[in-house]
Amino acid sequence: MTSDTAELPATPPPAKRLASAARAAGHALTDLILPPQCLACDRRVAGDGGLCPECWSALRLIERPFCERLGTPFPYDMGEGAESHYGDGLLNP
Repeated sequence: MTSDTAELPATPPPAKRLASAARAAGHALTDLILPPQCLACDRRVAGDGGLCPECWSALRLIERPFCERLGTPFPYDMGEGAESHYGDGLLNP
């Protein structure tokens, strides 16, 4: 005889469920006491390490042209393979 009921997924042991619930409660309490703030302007945000919508929209990401080695932006396009020599001594002592 076959059963038409599907097997239920295994539930975690009570100790793991309790630890998970305690961790979630600890995070909620921490967020209540020290709410997550925007890294740029200190407004409240949804999670740690984030930016508010205003700061995110004002963010300028580095665009080409930039140094392939250091990621330093150039004021103008210096052609293929251009690299910044700033800090070169730190990279190649």
